[in-house]
Amino acid sequence: MKITAQEINNVMAKSILGLSGFHSASIDVNQISVKSPSQTGGSSRYNALMQFSTSQWHTRYLQQAGWTRKLRTHLLERVDLSPGERILEVGSGTGAVLATMPASYRAVGLDMDISSLEFSRSHLISSYPLVNANALAMPFKPQSFRLTYCHFLLLWVSNPRKAVAEMARVTQRGGAVIAFAEPDYLSRVDAPAPLDILAQHQNASLRSQGAHIEIGQNLASIFNSTNLVNVHTGTLESPSNSNALEDDPHLEWQVLQNDLVLLHNFSELKDIIGSAREVWHSSDRRTFIPCSYAIGFVP
Repeated sequence: MKITAQEINNVMAKSILGLSGFHSASIDVNQISVKSPSQTGGSSRYNALMQFSTSQWHTRYLQQAGWTRKLRTHLLERVDLSPGERILEVGSGTGAVLATMPASYRAVGLDMDISSLEFSRSHLISSYPLVNANALAMPFKPQSFRLTYCHFLLLWVSNPRKAVAEMARVTQRGGAVIAFAEPDYLSRVDAPAPLDILAQHQNASLRSQGAHIEIGQNLASIFNSTNLVNVHTGTLESPSNSNALEDDPHLEWQVLQNDLVLLHNFSELKDIIGSAREVWHSSDRRTFIPCSYAIGFVP
């Protein structure tokens, strides 16, 4: 079900309109306002030298979406959405999750990265409105959506508590706020050696990029500290090995390499990386990063 430009106008905060980067044209269904990451105050990940193309990141996001497919179905049933109700994905990226939402909902995507939104518009989502804005200051009126959710986002937000509070602000009374997945890199398992050494270096790289690598273990306290009720949290099961994309050692190795190359001491790690490569693609590899989810309702 398509959401009209007028309906988007109805949920956009009037105080935002007329400010630099936000005007009536920016909320048209077929237009995206352009604002750089530095203007929106987002995480440093978008400012870092990233080796992956937007298309490659989309493949990664599809993999992550596969990990949470069953959980998303279960939690959406708890929200009990009716056809025609508005939903918002905060940090919609390339549209890997947004594109899976039933067409009966009036969905909106929000992200601060313009290249991801452009990819989403041209490759996946032709009818959903896409808004280029910061999760910490969303240009929507209070109580605009029945459901507001994110997916592997709070890891990268400079102030996760403020982001969840902002998600609650734009959600209707009785509506739900969901974080479908946030990782806990501090509790990761990587074996055998030297995979554990590379894991420590990847954690260091993620921190240098602005990531909250412990966000998974803090998710429950973040939701409970926000004005949400009936909060429920849990841990995702280990990804199934039945789907080749969801359990793709080559893709996981690329992601690891993409993080390691950003380290200042990357050249010193080449011997370790060479030794780890063989182990990574062997049947002996054991890697697991716990991920948590949370759902709460607006009173």
